Amino acid sequence: MQDITVFFAALLAIQTVIFLLILRRIVMQLDVTRMEALAAKLMELESRLQQQKPEEGEADEPHPPAHLTPTAIAALKLINERGSVTSSDVTNALKMSREHVARLLKNLYEAGLVARDGKPFRYSLTEKSRRIVATHA
Repeated sequence: MQDITVFFAALLAIQTVIFLLILRRIVMQLDVTRMEALAAKLMELESRLQQQKPEEGEADEPHPPAHLTPTAIAALKLINERGSVTSSDVTNALKMSREHVARLLKNLYEAGLVARDGKPFRYSLTEKSRRIVATHA
């Protein structure tokens, strides 16, 4: 009787391993399919961006992109006034949470509107953001 119990326990273990391997393969195939779909979408968006870029000689628009919020513009004005700031400076001046300011400055950096340097980061304006601040003076 004991031999039969061991045999069925071993069968159950083998069956479980086989099912887990099959499940892993299915999940990996789904991930690859999703990644391929995302890559295709990304390539489509990049081609649209390439078509929308201004031709050489055309100046960038001096007004802010649509994604800039009044808070982002206020942060840019603050940086413009002080030359360079830390995230703590922005937090204190704009009376916002540390997390909100960190997210805001990261987004501005990724958009190419501020430059950062050192540790802790000191943020300063880029030429692109100087034009934006000038139009909102």
